[in-house]
Amino acid sequence: RITRGTGAGQERTIRTNDGTTITIDQPWLTAPDASSFFAISESSWRSGAKGSTSPIPMTVPERLGATVQLSARAANVADSEAEYALSPLTRWTIGQSGGLAADADTPPAPLFGVAVSPARGGVLDLSAVAFADLANTRSITSGTFRFHYFDEVNGPAPIALGAAVAENSGSAQFGGAVTAGTLLQIDQEIVLAGTTDGGGNTILQRGLHSTTPAGHTLTAVAYPLKEKVAIVPFVKNFFGSPSSGDWKYSLELSCVRIASAELYLTNALGDGAISVLALTNTIDSGLRTLGGGQFSFQISGYLAIQTGAAPDIIVDADRCVRDVYAVLRTPSAGAGVTLQINLNGLPYTTVQFDPGAITSGVINGFGLPSLHAGDQLSLDVAGVGTTNPGSDLTLIMRL
Repeated sequence: RITRGTGAGQERTIRTNDGTTITIDQPWLTAPDASSFFAISESSWRSGAKGSTSPIPMTVPERLGATVQLSARAANVADSEAEYALSPLTRWTIGQSGGLAADADTPPAPLFGVAVSPARGGVLDLSAVAFADLANTRSITSGTFRFHYFDEVNGPAPIALGAAVAENSGSAQFGGAVTAGTLLQIDQEIVLAGTTDGGGNTILQRGLHSTTPAGHTLTAVAYPLKEKVAIVPFVKNFFGSPSSGDWKYSLELSCVRIASAELYLTNALGDGAISVLALTNTIDSGLRTLGGGQFSFQISGYLAIQTGAAPDIIVDADRCVRDVYAVLRTPSAGAGVTLQINLNGLPYTTVQFDPGAITSGVINGFGLPSLHAGDQLSLDVAGVGTTNPGSDLTLIMRL
């Protein structure tokens, strides 16, 4: 059908066509030229509705962005219809109302943010979902988040490397079995493990999820990553509204270190493009969700070298440790203070004060063994100042 320009309003049936040429069943009454615009549609017509008064409602499939042609044919009392060529014909895009254009494609890749809740341990705050362009976002009904993470409490043990990995290497040797299809985090890089040959070389797909391929020393370890999917709802026409700028969603995911996050939106036409957010370039090489709370040991008065210097702590539930540090009211002199934390009677970690310091060095909790319900924590004072031992100690394990 010629929709505008020279010959507008004429419609013919296509007999044959190839990639560049269309042959119609009969000549145009007015030949189209370079000013003409045309549209191609199905050749079959379906009865929509009939009535003797206006308006006449009709039902069409909800395929937003699809275009239908409407032909209104008059009939007389004998039910004889007017000629098709003399009947008014119009086109309508489903979902379009005035200047409000319907989605014509799946949504574009979104921009989004992920952060650990500052008020609740083990909770992720999802927020700030936005688009560079709002085209094809009006009928969005849901968003699918996919998190790739290492479980710090119940996850498998990290896998040692059997040899250093070069930056441009397509394989690696591991000190343990790696299942093909497993995502691994090595330092700040995410890789996908493939098959392993007879020589113990595992094929790797390098630099996944926007991470950068890099060399890894023999001391590096590989963390197997699990996956969690979360689907969040949206109402239609939400994006671009004043409320969209304040959108937040909370997700419970405690005691894990998230390496990367993915998000795609779904509208009436299907799933959109995927955005990936790499989180490995941080101090902890990931986003640790932890669980909240803390354990504390306290010693009043001057310190002395002793075993079991404070009452033991019984762990109430499975937990991971954020960090460990201690403070003194009166610093030591002549030598620093050395503290040893024990887990079930075995050394767990050591906290060290410099002479004259009231705050110890901070021990990063990632990599320390996880704590489980019923575990027993104890504190030993392994060293004190020679001139002044230091006094009034508080040791804190943040969780």
